[in-house]
Amino acid sequence: MDFEINSNKLEQVIFKYLDNKLTIKETPNGIFFSENGGDDKLVAQIKVGEDKICRIRIELLDDIETFFSIEYPYSADIISEYVEKTLGIELFKTTPVLTKWKF
Repeated sequence: MDFEINSNKLEQVIFKYLDNKLTIKETPNGIFFSENGGDDKLVAQIKVGEDKICRIRIELLDDIETFFSIEYPYSADIISEYVEKTLGIELFKTTPVLTKWKF
Protein backbone atom coordinates (compact mmCIF):
# COMPACT_ATOMS: atom_id res chain seq x y z
CA MET A 1 0.00 0.00 0.00
CA ASP A 2 1.51 3.31 -1.08
CA PHE A 3 0.73 6.61 0.55
CA GLU A 4 2.06 10.13 0.32
CA ILE A 5 3.37 12.18 3.18
CA ASN A 6 4.26 15.85 2.87
CA SER A 7 7.92 16.84 3.32
CA ASN A 8 7.30 18.70 6.58
CA LYS A 9 5.68 15.65 8.18
CA LEU A 10 8.45 13.38 6.81
CA GLU A 11 11.12 15.60 8.38
CA GLN A 12 9.28 15.45 11.73
CA VAL A 13 9.20 11.65 11.57
CA ILE A 14 12.91 11.46 10.66
CA PHE A 15 13.79 13.91 13.47
CA LYS A 16 11.93 11.67 15.94
CA TYR A 17 13.70 8.60 14.53
CA LEU A 18 17.09 10.29 14.99
CA ASP A 19 16.16 11.46 18.52
CA ASN A 20 15.47 7.85 19.48
CA LYS A 21 18.53 6.46 17.70
CA LEU A 22 21.29 8.92 18.62
CA THR A 23 22.90 10.31 21.77
CA ILE A 24 24.92 13.55 21.84
CA LYS A 25 28.45 13.44 23.25
CA GLU A 26 30.62 16.56 23.48
CA THR A 27 34.39 16.07 23.42
CA PRO A 28 37.43 18.30 22.87
CA ASN A 29 37.45 16.97 19.28
CA GLY A 30 33.88 18.04 18.51
CA ILE A 31 30.26 17.11 19.09
CA PHE A 32 29.29 13.57 18.19
CA PHE A 33 25.88 12.03 17.63
CA SER A 34 26.40 8.38 18.57
CA GLU A 35 24.56 5.10 18.87
CA ASN A 36 25.39 1.95 20.77
CA GLY A 37 27.64 -0.21 18.61
CA GLY A 38 27.66 -3.22 20.92
CA ASP A 39 30.46 -4.29 23.27
CA ASP A 40 29.68 -1.20 25.38
CA LYS A 41 31.15 1.05 22.67
CA LEU A 42 29.50 4.06 21.09
CA VAL A 43 29.79 4.49 17.34
CA ALA A 44 29.44 8.08 16.19
CA GLN A 45 27.27 8.61 13.12
CA ILE A 46 27.63 12.40 12.94
CA LYS A 47 30.50 14.70 13.90
CA VAL A 48 30.40 18.48 14.09
CA GLY A 49 33.72 20.22 14.66
CA GLU A 50 34.60 23.79 15.56
CA ASP A 51 34.64 24.48 11.81
CA LYS A 52 30.85 23.81 11.83
CA ILE A 53 31.23 21.17 9.14
CA CYS A 54 28.74 18.36 9.66
CA ARG A 55 30.29 15.00 8.80
CA ILE A 56 27.70 12.24 8.37
CA ARG A 57 28.66 8.58 8.09
CA ILE A 58 27.51 7.04 4.83
CA GLU A 59 26.05 4.18 6.88
CA LEU A 60 23.56 6.59 8.50
CA LEU A 61 22.69 8.18 5.15
CA ASP A 62 22.03 4.71 3.69
CA ASP A 63 19.91 3.81 6.70
CA ILE A 64 17.74 6.93 6.34
CA GLU A 65 17.48 6.58 2.56
CA THR A 66 16.41 2.93 2.75
CA PHE A 67 14.06 3.20 5.72
CA PHE A 68 12.27 6.34 4.49
CA SER A 69 12.59 5.77 0.72
CA ILE A 70 14.37 9.05 0.02
CA GLU A 71 17.54 9.82 -1.92
CA TYR A 72 20.79 11.65 -1.36
CA PRO A 73 21.21 14.67 -1.08
CA TYR A 74 17.74 15.05 0.51
CA SER A 75 18.75 12.64 3.28
CA ALA A 76 21.83 14.75 4.09
CA ASP A 77 19.74 17.94 4.05
CA ILE A 78 17.29 16.51 6.58
CA ILE A 79 20.07 15.26 8.86
CA SER A 80 21.77 18.67 8.64
CA GLU A 81 18.53 20.40 9.61
CA TYR A 82 18.19 17.98 12.53
CA VAL A 83 21.73 18.79 13.72
CA GLU A 84 21.17 22.55 13.38
CA LYS A 85 17.89 22.38 15.28
CA THR A 86 19.27 20.11 17.99
CA LEU A 87 22.46 22.12 18.59
CA GLY A 88 20.99 25.56 17.87
CA ILE A 89 23.74 26.41 15.38
CA GLU A 90 24.06 27.13 11.67
CA LEU A 91 26.31 24.65 9.89
CA PHE A 92 28.93 25.77 7.38
CA LYS A 93 28.50 22.68 5.19
CA THR A 94 27.70 18.97 5.26
CA THR A 95 29.77 16.13 3.88
CA PRO A 96 29.38 12.32 3.82
CA VAL A 97 32.29 10.31 5.29
CA LEU A 98 33.39 6.71 5.67
CA THR A 99 35.21 7.35 8.97
CA LYS A 100 34.11 5.31 11.97
CA TRP A 101 34.50 7.12 15.29
CA LYS A 102 34.39 4.92 18.42
CA PHE A 103 34.42 5.84 22.09
